Amino acid sequence: MRDPQRVTSATQAMNMLIAALGYLATLDAASLPTATQAEALKCLERAESRHTVARSRILAAFSAQRGPEDDGLGSARMWLTFHTRTTKHAARGSVAWMRRLRTHPVIEEALVAGELSCSWARQFCEWTERLPTDSARPRTGSCAGPQHAARNWVISRAWPCRCMSGPVNPIRTGTAGSLTGGSGSTPPSVARAGSTETSPRLRCRTRCGAAAG
Repeated sequence: MRDPQRVTSATQAMNMLIAALGYLATLDAASLPTATQAEALKCLERAESRHTVARSRILAAFSAQRGPEDDGLGSARMWLTFHTRTTKHAARGSVAWMRRLRTHPVIEEALVAGELSCSWARQFCEWTERLPTDSARPRTGSCAGPQHAARNWVISRAWPCRCMSGPVNPIRTGTAGSLTGGSGSTPPSVARAGSTETSPRLRCRTRCGAAAG
């Protein structure tokens, strides 16, 4: 017997996506139990993460195959503005995600798995862009080992602190070395380069990072 949940084509997937979101958008949310409301909110966040990756991958392929030029437009941003009726700012944001995930496969993997929200994924990308080259994040598929080490660090060391004041900032805490698979089991308590002062907020983050190890 054929599984009705199995997706066999891009067209089918898009139709199911529109139907599911249409149902949730017109649902009487107030009639749902609180537990169902909470689960729906979590599910929608995971869906947004995967939506961001799907849009970025399709936009990258569309651009590589000169789709915008076929429609007489010079760039992906212009095409999005004209054909999807988005503002220039929103179109630039979509193009930025396309480029961001192209150079951050570890973050992309975490988004697909539903382990990171889009907001924290963007924050991690901004942090890792500032890492020195000797501990730079993996960029290509040939660095499978460091990629998984970085992904594990993102999920196990930084993400558990979301319940407090957000994931640990690898730039401020000096834990960037653990991105490449180094020991880094306990984030050091250095708030800024050249400073030994530790704020209460950072001490809390440091304890969270140590507990995650």
